[in-house]
Amino acid sequence: MSVQIVLDVTSEYLSGSESGTPYLIKLDIGGYDYAVVQFVYGGASGSFDLFHTNDSGAIQGVSDGSAVSSNNNVAVQGIDLASGTGVTQVSGDAIVRFQSIARYLWIDGSGDEIAIDKLLVRLYKIH
Repeated sequence: MSVQIVLDVTSEYLSGSESGTPYLIKLDIGGYDYAVVQFVYGGASGSFDLFHTNDSGAIQGVSDGSAVSSNNNVAVQGIDLASGTGVTQVSGDAIVRFQSIARYLWIDGSGDEIAIDKLLVRLYKIH
């Protein structure tokens, strides 16, 4: 049995309302067993870089940190479900699965400022 949640993070990604930076989304996926991200490009071009980190940006005695304050990211490899190959960058419609990664997942299109149609994240917890 599993529990899942589907998040449409398109508007947060485009506006930067969660990360403070447009075209960048930072997600706290801690506690979930894996994540599946769907990129729906429409007519957009450019690429997303995929990162992860365990660094919440916490300041001892002041804050516990969060996805927004997370930093010190490194590239993360997910599996493109269409081809079965590992990817650290996505440049077209794709569904990518991430398993056993750090607490925070970053999806960064800010270098290309990609205005995609949809960015969907499905999180799974297996019991």
